[in-house]
Amino acid sequence: MLHLTISFEEKPKTKLAGDNLRYYRLRKRLTTRQLTKQIDVVPATILMYEQNKHPIPYDVANALSKALEVDAGILYDDFADFLAAPYSDALKSIRLDLGMSQKAFAEHIGVIPSYYYKLEAGHRRPSRKVYLRMVNILNQTHPHHSLFGKTYATIKAKINE
Repeated sequence: MLHLTISFEEKPKTKLAGDNLRYYRLRKRLTTRQLTKQIDVVPATILMYEQNKHPIPYDVANALSKALEVDAGILYDDFADFLAAPYSDALKSIRLDLGMSQKAFAEHIGVIPSYYYKLEAGHRRPSRKVYLRMVNILNQTHPHHSLFGKTYATIKAKINE
């Protein structure tokens, strides 16, 4: 009797959704193309998710979780949650609560003011790098106004009412 062992990567040590997606796709022995047929997206989309270039939206995470038979929670992260919520309203609310102008708040969180204006207006989506910078700075300078602290949860609840 011949035993065939198919090796796949170790379970990811990071909490990034794309790393988990790749791990569980390989564990199910699915190619990118096979998985995309199951959830009706193009292969390039899966590759972008696996490379952590784009967050996995909730609806796609749910479809992937069914196809891979895993909990959807491991396929999205705080960044995806931030983007799914009205992040422009959350940023504006935190800025106003801190009593800062758009320019002052942009400089405080380390982004160019013209870029921040677009974020707050909802005309631009922050990259993961910008998001992480904002979270780190707010956690250091105003931990009670974190994007995922009580203030953010309150904003999200009010918006969803």
